[in-house]
Amino acid sequence: MLLQAQRTITGKVINETGLTIITGAKIQSLDRLLLGSTDRSGFFKIELPPGCNQLLINSLGMESMSIAITDTCNYLEIILMNDTIYDFVTSQVANRRRHRKFKNLKNKHRQAGDKGIFTSNIPCVKYMFQEY
Repeated sequence: MLLQAQRTITGKVINETGLTIITGAKIQSLDRLLLGSTDRSGFFKIELPPGCNQLLINSLGMESMSIAITDTCNYLEIILMNDTIYDFVTSQVANRRRHRKFKNLKNKHRQAGDKGIFTSNIPCVKYMFQEY
């Protein structure tokens, strides 16, 4: 029998517009168990339960973001997309517009790394797009 221990994960959460910190972003497991939240500097520290390899990050005014994390990634740098209300369009049109922004997250991550906001230009998390 293999026993897995909890592991400590730290990280930083910023928004896509201006690459500014997000205070009070909630970090949850996929079953919505609150693991922690970001401080005034956008940083967090959580204890990841054994077997948990996906997180849900959300904050007021931001879209919830599901991320997959690897066993080798202990410092997460995460960008949340602004929440937008798509009035008078179909969910297909809204999802296309959201997906366009979503595909730009790697570029935003590189910009954050270049500006010294993030320590790396390449994310060690995998962002997971969720349709409406």
